[in-house]
Amino acid sequence: MDEENSSPPQPTATRSAPLLSLISQIPQAEMTESIYSVTPLPSQFPYSTQSPEPCGKIRVGEKIYTIKRILFATRGLVGRGTVCYLVTLDDEDYIIKDHWVLGKDDNVVLNEIKMLELMDNVPGVPRLVDYWVVERSDGEPDITRKYRHKERRSTRGTSRTHVRLVLKPCGRPLHMFRTLKEFVRALRDIVKILQTAVEERQILHRDCSLNNAMILDELGSSEGFLIDWEFAVRIAADNKYPIGGTGTVPFMSRGLLNQVAILQQQANSESMKKKTRAHKSTKKPTTPKSSSDSLALPISFVVHRFADDLESLFFIFAWVCIKFSGPNGMVRQGPLPNSLLDRWTSLDLETCAAFKITFFANPAEEKRLTDEFHPYFRDLIPLATEWRKALVDNMIHPVTFSTILGILNSHLNKLPDDEELATTVNMLKNDAAVLADRFKGKRLASESFSVVEPKRQKSHHTGDTESDSASGSDA
Repeated sequence: MDEENSSPPQPTATRSAPLLSLISQIPQAEMTESIYSVTPLPSQFPYSTQSPEPCGKIRVGEKIYTIKRILFATRGLVGRGTVCYLVTLDDEDYIIKDHWVLGKDDNVVLNEIKMLELMDNVPGVPRLVDYWVVERSDGEPDITRKYRHKERRSTRGTSRTHVRLVLKPCGRPLHMFRTLKEFVRALRDIVKILQTAVEERQILHRDCSLNNAMILDELGSSEGFLIDWEFAVRIAADNKYPIGGTGTVPFMSRGLLNQVAILQQQANSESMKKKTRAHKSTKKPTTPKSSSDSLALPISFVVHRFADDLESLFFIFAWVCIKFSGPNGMVRQGPLPNSLLDRWTSLDLETCAAFKITFFANPAEEKRLTDEFHPYFRDLIPLATEWRKALVDNMIHPVTFSTILGILNSHLNKLPDDEELATTVNMLKNDAAVLADRFKGKRLASESFSVVEPKRQKSHHTGDTESDSASGSDA
């Protein structure tokens, strides 16, 4: 056995019982749910505006942050293993994104860092505060290859590197919108972010999904916020990019899904041919062949344009209007059999692509869409029909930023302000109540630590009682 496998790697983060107990709170039904669930909520941990008790520590470089809450945790046996924490250091809150990036070269591992630096000062994009390629106890980078006892053909090129990013500020998930107007405005702002990225910074995001669309609270208002720039790229002349960052299945454009489905078919066909040739040319093996002996698939490329990201935003919009029943993350109750959401989440990419192509090609699908909208979102049905219509020819004639912005702005102006005003007043009242509680708490704490002078002892001499009382009152 070689030296690198002689001892187990050391943990790279401080563990604690409270942190582990948070993970144990996930309902067992959700733990066993597929990563392609028809409810891909941003987190299985409930969103909260309250500040919980610290539940652990996590290191980034030489700094140790206190974990306040788990904001997001991915599921599944294969993937990036992303966990996002709300942390604090010196009374200031940050977000730490802890994940495993595919690859070991700096140009791949540090891609999100480079993209965030290129997007610096763009409104609605997280600000990179710090980052760390996590190190093991021996000072070497923490990579999955170090945990493997044997390298197999199927795992070649699949090694991942452990990376932590420190980001600001902290937003709330898109589905936690307070009003319809805030919901549509956040989507409009995200379109503006994508436009700035493409036209001013020559960057394509490539992973617009419900998980990555957020709302950022500003003083007296809110705006759209787009996170997770890990798969973002500098725009290429031919618009071709590696298949690894094509997005999340339920929100992928039909054009991308169609390309990936074709590549999947080609890979399956090639795999079957190799198995057939191997079976004919070799004798039956004496030991069972494991899946780990299969060949890793070659890197493939797909054409990805900004119009695909704009189509992804439409699927996010439709998803929220069907899956939720109101503001603040109210999930729709009761079954919705054979829903569009089920079709858009099919594990068979060819079938999923066919469903999405039919959705835009068949006029009858418009009624199906609006019929599935929850009644709370009925005021957004005109927006849904116009946005869908604008995307009908998106595979042939890519939609433009100005077209989508025009549609969103037009319907945004038609939404009433009454709900917005009432929500703002309630938000200000809640903020005032929180500040009052904090002030009251600080005052009580101050009073509890105030110095109380000790009482004087009574004199045993006759006639001293009166003088003592007088001196005490003077004091």
